[in-house]
Order: sequence, then structure tokens, then C-alpha cells
Amino acid sequence: MEKNTSITAKIKEDFLHFIWKQELFLNKEFITGKGERIEIVDVGKHNHSSGPDFADAKVMISGTLWCGNVEIHIKSSHWNQHKHYNNPAYNNVILHVVLEDDVDVFTNSNRLLPNFVLSIDGNYIDKYVELMESESWVPCSDSISQINNFFVKSWISRLSIERLMDKSGQIKQLLVKNKNNWESTFYQLVAQYFGSDLNSQAFLMLAKSLPLNILARHKNSFMSIEALLFGQAGFLNENIDDKYYSQLRSEYRFLKRKYSLNSLLPEMWKWGRLRPSNFPHIRVAQFANLIFKSNKLFSKILELESVSKIIPLFESEASEYWNTHYRFGKESKYKKKILGLNTINSLLINSVFPILQYYSNFYGKPLMSERVIGFLENLPAENNSVIRSWSSVGIIAKTAFQTQALLQLKYNYCNSYRCVECELGNRIIRLKSDTN
Repeated sequence: MEKNTSITAKIKEDFLHFIWKQELFLNKEFITGKGERIEIVDVGKHNHSSGPDFADAKVMISGTLWCGNVEIHIKSSHWNQHKHYNNPAYNNVILHVVLEDDVDVFTNSNRLLPNFVLSIDGNYIDKYVELMESESWVPCSDSISQINNFFVKSWISRLSIERLMDKSGQIKQLLVKNKNNWESTFYQLVAQYFGSDLNSQAFLMLAKSLPLNILARHKNSFMSIEALLFGQAGFLNENIDDKYYSQLRSEYRFLKRKYSLNSLLPEMWKWGRLRPSNFPHIRVAQFANLIFKSNKLFSKILELESVSKIIPLFESEASEYWNTHYRFGKESKYKKKILGLNTINSLLINSVFPILQYYSNFYGKPLMSERVIGFLENLPAENNSVIRSWSSVGIIAKTAFQTQALLQLKYNYCNSYRCVECELGNRIIRLKSDTN
């Protein structure tokens, strides 16, 4: 490959990792500037943690087989910039793989490292740079139709599982704070996704401020549950001339003193860009109905094997007062405020299925994990701007399992230009060379 400073400046190390890992470099043998003959036997295993980039590599250097680690940089001088010469963890590096050899480098033990200069097919570089400089909705939008559909489906399957696993961090934190109480953790997670995206954090804070065991003590009194939730949300702090409001306020004041509760500030809730049916008051009223009619909901769901049996558990309707109100004290045209099927599906996808997946991993229950995949495959595709945009470039999803994968692909790969880590991206990089 011709050394071109402008091209080198456009290449990142992840591309070199990809070329090395896939063994796409042209020179399996190389003579270093010091006259050492290098022969690559095994490129090693990619290390995604701290330390050298590849472990357990095997390299023949001037007739001697070396086993150890490989470090990769754009320029050999980057070894010094990253101060690897000061780090004993890099003493077992046997080969320094670079795109440009501009300086000799040494380990912390003062051993001279051989610089292996990669020779790369120019077509790979051109396609990589094209992806990195793309201003399209997704970098590969002009090439994605050329990928075999088998690889697209395979990658989508992996991404959907990855998206479920990515949510495990928050679930673990909630579970630890709730002292391994799965019902309380489930209650908080469902609350987080009960409102719109705008109010997810406010709903989570509401649930955290009002322990599930307090609500359980009032499972036979819907008014008490509604008063607790509206009061903790900060919606019962005003003087409003409204009989129902006054009843809730009176009930909440008593319960607040009894349980030493501290409510949220009403300013935490957002109203902009929301349809009236998604107003915080309506969502809290529907959530109150769900809590009232549910008892150990998570335990019930663990026993169900069909998503069609789970959905009815989340069907909730705001109390009669809200048929003619969207806010306290302001009457509106009569309309029942029933939680829609799309909202229920979203709740299942974002809260119920991830915690079931985490439960499966926590207790080592692979059948539960398979059940979660089946649930997602039996829910219709989500309809949002991201999914519609994927459809416009030829990737059409038919199930929630597929749409979750496409959301993961867009947000976790495409937006960050992680093309070489994407099965579709790295196939596109090779596509041009394979067909020319």
C-alpha cells in the first residue's frame, strides 16, 4: 500500500484491528527495517479489555517461534505517545503492528520491538473511508442492499439479544438497591417505562419514592393507591376547587404523615410535545389502576408461556373521574382513558422482557431466555421514525424481535460509525474487493 499521509489520517485503529483479526492484510511475511524476517502464524485473540490489543498470537521471527501479545497502532510512534514503554503490562508484546513505521520502540524491559508494517488492499481502505465520511442516515445506506440476506438476518438475531443484555446493568443496580426483591425491582422498571420517554425518569423516581410494600398495605383501597401516587408525584400540592381532588389530597396528607413520605417536585414532569392522552396525570391514573388490580405481578408473569396471556395483565383504565379530565379541576370532553395496545407492547419490550432475560441469566434458566425471544417474535414490529427509515433502505422488520435489533444497530453502531464492529459494515468493506 502506498503511504499516503492524508489517507493515514482518515484511518482509525479499529480498522487495523479488523484487518488484522480477519487476516485481510496482504503481507503474511515481512522484512523489518532491521532485517528481521517476520512470518505470521496466528494473529491471536482480540482483547476488548485493557492491555495489548491481541493475546496469544504466534509469530515466527528470524526462524524462532514467539508466542505472546500484539499491539496495533497507526504509527509506531503512537507506542511512545501512549506511554506503553512505561507499562510492564506490555512487556509480553512480541510484535508491534503498524500502518507507518516512523520510529523504533522499546518495551519497559528495554527490548526492541519489531515493527510489522501492514500492506492493505486499497479497495478495503477506500470503502472504509467512504463509510467513515458518509453523511447518510446510516453510513452504508447505499451498499446495504448488496449484502446477502442470510447475513442480515443472522446479525439482527444477535443484535436483539445484545439489546436485551445492554439493559441488564440498570436492572442489576435496581435489584441490589432493592436487596434482591424482584417484585420491587419489577415495579420500578415498569414505572420507568409507563410514561412517555419524556417522563421516564420522573416515573422511576416516583416509584423509588413510594415503596411497593406501602402500596400493598392499601391493596383494597383504590382511592388510597391513587392518592399515594398522585401525592408522591407532586400533583396534590395546589388549592383546586374540585371535590375528587380534595378527597385525594386529604387522603394523601394523612398517608404522607403516616409513612413519612417526601413527594417529587411537580416541575420534574414534562408536558411539551405530549398528546393529552399521554399527560402525566393520565399515566399516573392508569398506573394506579394497574397497581390496584395487580398482586405479585412479576411472579405471575414468570409462569406464563404466551405473550397473549401477558398483555391482559397490563390492560388498565384510568378511574371514572379521568373520563372527563386530563388535569385536576379542568373538565374536558368525555373519553375513556384506556392504556393502548401499542403502549402495552412498548412496556413489555422495554421493561418486562429485559427483566425476564436478566432473571434467566441470574438463575441460569435458558428456557426462560428462549421464551423471551418467542415473546418478541410474537409481537408486531414497532412503528417509529428509526424503523421507518430502515424500511426506506430496504431493511423491513415484521416483528418486535427485529425492530429491537434495528434500534440497537442504529443507536449503538451506525450513529458512532462502528462499521468494522458491525457484521454488515465489515462485509461491505470487503464487498468491493471481492467483486472487483
